[in-house]
Amino acid sequence: MSKSVIVGGMNLAEYISVNNPYFILVIFAISITYVIAVIQFLGRSKVINEKRRTSFFVSLTKGLINGTVGALEDVTNLYRGIRKIGDEEDFRYGLNSWLRQYLVYLLESDVNATNANRCKNTVSQFIKQNEASFPYSDLPDNERNILKDIDEYLASNNKDAAKRKLNELSGSIQVRYEELNRSQKQNRWSMPLTIIGLLLTLFFGALTIYLASKPVKVSFDVAQIEQLKSALKDIK
Repeated sequence: MSKSVIVGGMNLAEYISVNNPYFILVIFAISITYVIAVIQFLGRSKVINEKRRTSFFVSLTKGLINGTVGALEDVTNLYRGIRKIGDEEDFRYGLNSWLRQYLVYLLESDVNATNANRCKNTVSQFIKQNEASFPYSDLPDNERNILKDIDEYLASNNKDAAKRKLNELSGSIQVRYEELNRSQKQNRWSMPLTIIGLLLTLFFGALTIYLASKPVKVSFDVAQIEQLKSALKDIK
C-alpha cells in the first residue's frame, strides 16, 4: 500500500498543484532568488576583472618609473602574476590587449607628462616586440594559423598555396561575420525578453500574494439545497 507524502497538511500532489497559491509563491521566490544570484555573480566577475586590470596598470606604471620593469619579460611576469593563463598564445593575446588599454589609462591618469611619455614609448615597444614574437596573436586561432601559413608560403614563393589559403581566410571571415550578425540579432531580443519575463514573474507573484491574503467566502442557497434534497429522495 503506497503512502502519500504530506507537506503542510496536504499530500504532495495537492501541494504542488498550480491551483495552490503557496506553490506559486515558492516558484516566485525561487525565480527572484535566481535572478538576484545571476546579477550578483556577473557583477562580481566584472569587479574582480576590473581590479586585476587596475592592479596591473598601477604596478606597471611604478615599475616603468622606478626601473624595475625594463624588458618585455618583466611585463609578462607581472601579467602572469595577476592573470594565471596557461596557454602561451592566448596569454600573448591577453597581454597585448591589456597593454593597449594601458596606453589609454596613461592618458586618463595623473602621471606627470614626462613619466607618462616615457611609459607610453616603452609600452609601445613592448607591444611591437610581442607582436613580432607572436604574429597575429590578436586574432582567433583559425585565422591566426591561416595567416601564418600564408607568410610561410610567400617566403617560399609558393603563390598557388598562398592563394588557396587566402580563399580559406575569406571563407573563415565570412563565417565569423555571419556568426556575429546572428549573435547580434539574438542579443537584441534576449535582454527585452528577460526583462518582460521578470516583470511577469513579479506581477503574477504579487497577484498570488494578494489573492492568498483574501478570505474565501462560500455562500449557500438554502432553497436550492432543499430542492436538491427532495430530488434525491424522489430518486431513492
